Amino acid sequence: MMMRVGLMAFFLSSVSACAGAPPPAPEPAPAPAPPLIEDLGEARHGINTTVPLAQRYFDQGLALVWSARRPEAEASFREAARLDPHCAICWWGVALSLGPDVDGGPVDERGAFAALERAVELSDRASEAERAYIFALSRRHGPLAVGDRAALDAAYAEAMRAVVAAWPGDPDAAALLAEALLVAQGAGSPDAAKTLEHVLAASPGHAGAVHLSMHALGKCVAPVPAAAHLRELAVRLDCPLH
Repeated sequence: MMMRVGLMAFFLSSVSACAGAPPPAPEPAPAPAPPLIEDLGEARHGINTTVPLAQRYFDQGLALVWSARRPEAEASFREAARLDPHCAICWWGVALSLGPDVDGGPVDERGAFAALERAVELSDRASEAERAYIFALSRRHGPLAVGDRAALDAAYAEAMRAVVAAWPGDPDAAALLAEALLVAQGAGSPDAAKTLEHVLAASPGHAGAVHLSMHALGKCVAPVPAAAHLRELAVRLDCPLH
């Protein structure tokens, strides 16, 4: 009996203490969705999704990659992945935006690798072309940061060459190959320049090819979108803006 009374007293004192405790902090509010931006240039790459807004954010992410706005591109690709949790190629976009680029931006090796792991996990729902994109980019990244990226960047360029051979009518694949060649071989790469000439012959307003041609050819081949970095390059090369 004494033990029962003691347990009851302990229970009541615990409840009283809990009642007087402050309530738990509320869960933080979800981050607002990235804004949808107009006038980013031509960027439309159909993906395997049934969510129209995910498609729109993916296209925006790609346009922002071509405009050298990688952090904003990452946010757009992540929003596309949130809207369609089965979208493998959306995580490919996240990895692309965290990797090397022709402007020498910072590389988040672990972040890119983690995004690619997620893309691979979802790849059974991806199209054949999307799986090829994911496989190619997986040649570029590993789980650990690396000091010398030369071998990884060259491997990615060769993998993208195979993607272009398999889908010769895909201007985005060709533009990605050109970017990979510029990263691996440096500005002025004749291989990249030749690839970009083919892209622009078929798609004269391709935003990625227009930007990359400024690095590969040292000149403008079309009016340049008004992204800040591209405007700086355009002024330097005396290019028309739109």
